[in-house]
Amino acid sequence: MKTYGGVNSERGESLRATSDGGFILAGYTNSFGAGYDDIYLIKTDSIGKLMWSNTYGGANADRGFSVLEHSDGGYAVVGFTTSFGAGNFDIYLVKTDSAGNFMWSSTFGGFGGDGANSICEAPDGGIIIAGYTGSFGNGSYDIYLLKVDISGNLLWSKAYGAGGQDEALQVKNTADRSEEHTSELQ
Repeated sequence: MKTYGGVNSERGESLRATSDGGFILAGYTNSFGAGYDDIYLIKTDSIGKLMWSNTYGGANADRGFSVLEHSDGGYAVVGFTTSFGAGNFDIYLVKTDSAGNFMWSSTFGGFGGDGANSICEAPDGGIIIAGYTGSFGNGSYDIYLLKVDISGNLLWSKAYGAGGQDEALQVKNTADRSEEHTSELQ
């Protein structure tokens, strides 16, 4: 068993195997970083030995809920931020290089509460984000699906739901990933 963290609290939310045989773990930490909670990204080897760890965020709460190893060798983490963005809390996407060094971040949302639970890479190298929105749509919270390009620029976003609370917990690529099907969502 391995543990990672400091004197305060940490939480792991997403663990994935990496192409080098190791693991990447994303969550949030209250022991390290710039604020109350910050995204915490941990890279280990195949037996859990710490290779590196980094934090990302601002003075307020920033949390990571899903991570992927991108085809460019870096990592992308998505969750929410109360440090940056337009509203109460917004979707927060952080992109790093293969060593966890910060490359860029983007926020998405409006003046309501918006957050993300899952991320996957699109066939064109873009990133698909799934979560919830309190800023757009029909209900108090609706499913929120977004696509961004390799630089974090929003390509499209859609809200799905009815009058109640709706939320996407996971997004995956499907076998019908052609651009023809992707263009139908735009």
